[in-house]
Amino acid sequence: MIVQGTVIFHGNARGMPLFLTAPLSFYGGVDPHTGHIIQHGHPQHGQCIAGRILVLDASTGSTVGTWTILRMRKNRVAPAGIITHHCDPVLAAGSIIAKIPHIDGIPSSALGTSMTSIAGAEVISGASETAAPFHERENRTQDSGGIILKLGGSLITEKESLTPKIHERRLHNLAAALSQTTVPMVIVHGAGSFGHGPVQRMGLLNRTPGPDTSRGWSEVMSLQYALNNEVAHALRVAGLAPWPLQSELIAGPWASPLWGRQMLMETLTHGLVPLLYGSPELAPDGTFDILSGDTIVAACARLLGWKTIIHLTDVRGVYASPVDFTGDPIPFIYADEPPPNLTPGSSKPDVTGGMSGKLSPLLALALCGVTSHIVSGEEPDVIHRILSGEQVGTTITVTRHWRGKS
Repeated sequence: MIVQGTVIFHGNARGMPLFLTAPLSFYGGVDPHTGHIIQHGHPQHGQCIAGRILVLDASTGSTVGTWTILRMRKNRVAPAGIITHHCDPVLAAGSIIAKIPHIDGIPSSALGTSMTSIAGAEVISGASETAAPFHERENRTQDSGGIILKLGGSLITEKESLTPKIHERRLHNLAAALSQTTVPMVIVHGAGSFGHGPVQRMGLLNRTPGPDTSRGWSEVMSLQYALNNEVAHALRVAGLAPWPLQSELIAGPWASPLWGRQMLMETLTHGLVPLLYGSPELAPDGTFDILSGDTIVAACARLLGWKTIIHLTDVRGVYASPVDFTGDPIPFIYADEPPPNLTPGSSKPDVTGGMSGKLSPLLALALCGVTSHIVSGEEPDVIHRILSGEQVGTTITVTRHWRGKS
């Protein structure tokens, strides 16, 4: 089915549709930090609109809703596109200032049950403004059909080393295991001894701006290119076709959700494996910071709408007392319950928050239906076991009741 309407904001977007069966108030009805519908009594309460094609008859509520939509865009949890029958000024202004592709004037009959079975939808601005289903790609790059893999820096490098050093055995064993994976995947790797140690030794996070600081960050950035090249080489030797991408285009202050998603999808469509990595970032105000691999993983999940994240680390999962890794890890962590109290448990340098830094974005993603697994990268056949439904390591999901646990 192809239907025509009036463009509110030009652009291209693609994603799984989310049909709203009642008007939505963005102000007070949507959490601008997670994209979660929180409007009391709304039929779609609890759904996450981040990265979706939002299909609704009309919106309602305060003019502050425009501000909410902009906040969602800045937090990278805004819808990928919007299709409406009757667009009020609040939603129109929000679409424009947040730069969300939006088509209005679609007949109400086309927004109803006759469209609810489609696999996806796209909003396209061109010679004519259209909204239409899109079909599942042959290589299964549709929303729920892939996995996002994080290769921990402490796994693929000698993270405690005073100088940058690859853990050759682990890296090549991982590459061989990944080559047996049959589902589409995006790979993100950490910096390990190529990043955390140098940043700490040079004190870059505490330095005042100046030529020496810039040279220090430049050195660290060059190390990330070197590590990424080593990872890409190992993957190619194993038979994969990695395609390194500039991480700042996917996450961080320079990222574009529209182009980031399109870049990932096109890479996957051509049989390539997107390969991203944590690295220094230069903010618009001229300051330096670190774009962590964990942040990039969360951004990829939102952009693609994929529902499975696997963190491959040098430990077997999340521990309440990580000083002693001899016991069993916490099997489940639920987003609707207080997170476990983690204590620092590693002497390895880490400037991006360690295990606690991983959990925060994963818990937010769990509210949007994403299930994450933190496991040892040295567990035999661990990816296949997870995809087969086996519980391995620590699983982060939305609620205990959803898992069917008592």
